[in-house]
Amino acid sequence: MEKSRSKRNGTLEFWRFAFAAFVLLFHAEKYILGEPSMAKGVFFGFFPHGAIGVEFFFLLTGLFLAMSADKQRHRQPHAPIGDETVRFVWKKYTAIFPYHFIAFVTLFIIAVIVRQYDWFHNVLLFVNSLPNLFLFQMTGVPAGNLNHVEWYLSVMIIAIAVIYPLCRRYFEVFTKVAAPVGSLMILGYLGYTCGRLSGVAVWEGHFYRGMIRGFGEILLGTFAYALAKEYLAPLKDKIGAVRRALLTLLEWVCYTVVVFFVIMTFPWQYEFAALFFIFTAVTLSFSGLTYSGKLFDNPVSYFLGKFSLSIYLAQTAAIVLTTHYYTHLDPNGQIVNIVIQTLLFAIVTQLLGDGIVRLTRKKDSSTPPAPPTVAEAVTDAVKAPAEEPSSAE
Repeated sequence: MEKSRSKRNGTLEFWRFAFAAFVLLFHAEKYILGEPSMAKGVFFGFFPHGAIGVEFFFLLTGLFLAMSADKQRHRQPHAPIGDETVRFVWKKYTAIFPYHFIAFVTLFIIAVIVRQYDWFHNVLLFVNSLPNLFLFQMTGVPAGNLNHVEWYLSVMIIAIAVIYPLCRRYFEVFTKVAAPVGSLMILGYLGYTCGRLSGVAVWEGHFYRGMIRGFGEILLGTFAYALAKEYLAPLKDKIGAVRRALLTLLEWVCYTVVVFFVIMTFPWQYEFAALFFIFTAVTLSFSGLTYSGKLFDNPVSYFLGKFSLSIYLAQTAAIVLTTHYYTHLDPNGQIVNIVIQTLLFAIVTQLLGDGIVRLTRKKDSSTPPAPPTVAEAVTDAVKAPAEEPSSAE
C-alpha cells in the first residue's frame, strides 16, 4: 500500500507540464501582444487565460499536502506536529530552492546587463531582491520582485506552513468540512469583491490577492484528496469497464473544457467555472478510477512533470532578453524566441539544479550521525536493562 501511494501519478505530471506551458504562453502574449480585451465578445486568442495554470498548481499543492498529512497521522500518530510541520515545509523549500536559485542568479545577471546600472544600483537591486531570493516576497515586504512569476512559490510556502498543521491535527474534519467550506468562503470573497481569480500583486486590504487566491485553492486541493481517497478510490474494484470509461470521458471533458477556456476570451468571472472543472479533473485523475493512468504512467510523463518547474522559473529571463534585444522581430517571432530561450534556460536550470541536489544528498549521506545528546544517552541507559533478547533471537 505504501509503495503504491508513493508512485507518481503520470496523468497529473503530464498536466503539470501542460499548465506550465499555458502560463508561459500567457506571459508571452501579455508582454508581446498585450492582453486582449474580454469585453469585445468571445473569440480565439493566444492563451488569454493561460494564467489559470496556477490554479492547477495550487490544487496539486493542497492534494499532496493532505496526502502527506494522511500518511504521517498513520505512521506517527503521536509525533509533535510543530516539529513535523517544520520538517514538511523545509523539505518542500529545499526541494525547490536549487532550481529557484539557478533561475534567480541567471535572471539577476541578465538584469544587470540589460539595465546597465552602476555598481551601487546593482547592489541595491540585489538587496531589494532578497525577499524574492528567500521566497517571502508575497508577505507584503516593500521590496523588488525580480522573478515575478515566483509569487506562486512564495504563497505556496507560506500557505502550507499554516495549513499543514491544521490538516495534520484535525485531518477528518479539516479535509471534509473546514477545507471545502473555507475554500468556498475565500473564493466567494474574491468573486464578490474582484469578480475574478487572477491578479497577483493587488492589495486587498490585508493581503495580496495572490495570497488569498492561493490559500483558497490549496484548501480546495485538500478536499480533492479526501474526496478521491475516501469516496472514489474504494470503488476501484466495484465498477465495471463501462463506468470506468464514462469516468475517463468525464475527466477528459473537464480537461478539454479548461483548455478551451485557456485559448478563448471568456469574461474573467468564468475563471471560477474553470477552477471547478480543474478540481473535478484532478480528483478523478488522482482517484485511480479512470483509464488515463495506462496512457500517462510512463517515464516521459514523469520527466515532463519534473521539468515543468524549470520551465516555469526560466520564462522571465527569456521575456526580459526578448523585450530588450529582439524588438526588431515581429510579434510572432518574438513569441517563438521566448519559447526557445525558455527551453534553453530551463535545460540549464534543470541540469544545474539536479547537480546541486545530488551534491547535497551525497554530502548528507557522507556525514556521520551526530552523537546522542545527554538526554538521549540517559534515556538509552535507563531502557537498556529492560531490553532482554527474545526467544527468537
